[in-house]
Amino acid sequence: MVSTALLVGLVVSALMHTGQVYSFDLHRIVQLCILLTVGIALIWNPQPMLAGFSSLRRREGGLIGLAFTFGAISSLLSARPHFAGLEWALFILLFVLALAVSQEVYRRPAVCDQWMRWALATTSVVIVLKIVLIYLSVLMQGGRLNSIVLFHHGFSNPRFFGQVATFVIPLLAYPLLRTKNRRERFFWFVMLAVWWALLFASATRGSFMALAAASIVLVILNRQSTLPWLRAQAICLVFGVVIYSVLFIWIPEQLNQVVSMESRANNFASLSNRDVIWQIALQHIVTHPLLGIGPMHFANEINPVAAHPHNALLQLAAEWGLPAALAWLWVVIIGSVAFLQKIRRGEGENELTIPLAIALLGGLAQSMVDGVIVVPYTQLWLITVIAWTTGVYSRMTPSSVQARLIVSPHVGRVMIAFAIGLVVWGVYPEMLSLETLASKYKVGLLPRFWAQGWLEYQ
Repeated sequence: MVSTALLVGLVVSALMHTGQVYSFDLHRIVQLCILLTVGIALIWNPQPMLAGFSSLRRREGGLIGLAFTFGAISSLLSARPHFAGLEWALFILLFVLALAVSQEVYRRPAVCDQWMRWALATTSVVIVLKIVLIYLSVLMQGGRLNSIVLFHHGFSNPRFFGQVATFVIPLLAYPLLRTKNRRERFFWFVMLAVWWALLFASATRGSFMALAAASIVLVILNRQSTLPWLRAQAICLVFGVVIYSVLFIWIPEQLNQVVSMESRANNFASLSNRDVIWQIALQHIVTHPLLGIGPMHFANEINPVAAHPHNALLQLAAEWGLPAALAWLWVVIIGSVAFLQKIRRGEGENELTIPLAIALLGGLAQSMVDGVIVVPYTQLWLITVIAWTTGVYSRMTPSSVQARLIVSPHVGRVMIAFAIGLVVWGVYPEMLSLETLASKYKVGLLPRFWAQGWLEYQ
């Protein structure tokens, strides 16, 4: 199944350990392997992809087609079509992957939901164990314990862990609420509490903001269905605070251990120079409103802050053009509102739909202040949540509601083959020399496609 490849990618990425190559680049390599494998499989058997296309209504399909068309034209006219085509093709393959997985979730609900829970358990345990081992190693060696050291071997930046936590924390409550087995409930309870503790350690403000905003929306829409999820999260959050206090305050004090965990409680509302890159993005939108400057081209001109705007809408508008960004925005609004309406009416399985809705809304909210659509491992989790949500929504919706989108198998095969060709062409030079690529850049590593995010060196 295509979904198996995606879930294996989540697990393998969680296992990646930073050595001579940055974890960001390792995650990108795993992502590319998954996308290329799935792409080749869909060329051989395009049925899951075609079923995914047929699940789209004509309006949504037309908007997505419009967005990709403007993105393609923008790539051709950009300063560096090599890089622009790479990101455009990557989005094509991610889109196709989401469609195919959503159809498997729709057609094989029991199997796919079981595999999703397995992947959720495995990745959450692997990530926790890696961080705990680093924690113990630092304590035993008497080194300085801080957020960067704690997350370094799995995430190049603690905020990348926070992005993943925005998706994982809502979903961990799904099996906790569903199972009646006491041992299983204990496992999921502990795992959820530990993830809350680690989220505090990462000091990712965007995750707290996103989860709070998504929770408020769901409480307003359907208070009765949301309260069990909210109650479980509140209890685990309290235990997470206790775990954080024991691990990062009490134990280090008893061992006279130096600890400098990052805390942003005093500057929670600070933009951390995001206003600088948002202003740059707005300037690009003003000067190139129709087609933008080209996918990935925010990284073409070096600035002192970041290689992407830390805002999904501004990024798409600045790079793909306003029409493409508005088309994507409208698709997101239509899809989200349709799913939330089902929840408001109390349709579907609350234990599953509520966590999915909060994970989806949380990811969308955080994408307005963070690189959710840029970081490779976060992209895989975003696609997982979108595909899972879309498949569940399809199970809740009659198939004959509106006219559907019909795509020829040959057109689908050609589109995927073309995207694969662009990706291979785009990554071939850098993929063989990632260490050299990083060493050539003399200012600092600011990730975009690779850990060295700029499109030119100085």
